[in-house]
Amino acid sequence: MKVLIVDDSFVVRDRISEMLSGITGIEIVGDAANSITAIYMVNKLKPDIVTLDIRIPVENGIEVLKKIKRSHPSTIVVMLTNFPHEQYRAKCFKHGADYFLSKSDEFEKLPNILIEICKQKYN
Repeated sequence: MKVLIVDDSFVVRDRISEMLSGITGIEIVGDAANSITAIYMVNKLKPDIVTLDIRIPVENGIEVLKKIKRSHPSTIVVMLTNFPHEQYRAKCFKHGADYFLSKSDEFEKLPNILIEICKQKYN
């Protein structure tokens, strides 16, 4: 499955890439640091999964989520945030997020979530 990583922090993008490398069935096809690049890459690369930070430059991650789900509804979107407030969680799920993870205490769950997604797709 093709994965696009969207986060304004190079360190976080690199960490996610590191966490996911070596997982059978996962291919990191690119990364983006802002909403403009993210939307461009989603349209060009058509990833199966997007990891998406809520707070990114230009438009926020929730606006990017809306655009992804409108044009690519089958794309799985995993929202990642340092601000896991209930209003963000509710808004993300309302607009089609498939997962919502706090970077502070759920970040390490990401590889297992993607492994499960791959199992569901290929079984």
